[in-house]
Amino acid sequence: MPTRRFPPPWTVEDLGSCFVVKDRGGQKLAYVYYEEEPRAAISGQAAHQRRGTTDRDQHGEAAGAIAEPTAQR
Repeated sequence: MPTRRFPPPWTVEDLGSCFVVKDRGGQKLAYVYYEEEPRAAISGQAAHQRRGTTDRDQHGEAAGAIAEPTAQR
């Protein structure tokens, strides 16, 4: 397994419009943007699939997956 170039632990911070993944030194490694209210242009099928979760929830999970296994929120 390759070693990480950025020191763990990695953290995930919610900035209100995105999650930012940072390494131990505060270096920003990734931004995961989301919308509080999804756009009206989403198809009915996509909206149905998303019912019960929000963009924020899904994107928070994605940010956590980037930071795994060292994520601390």
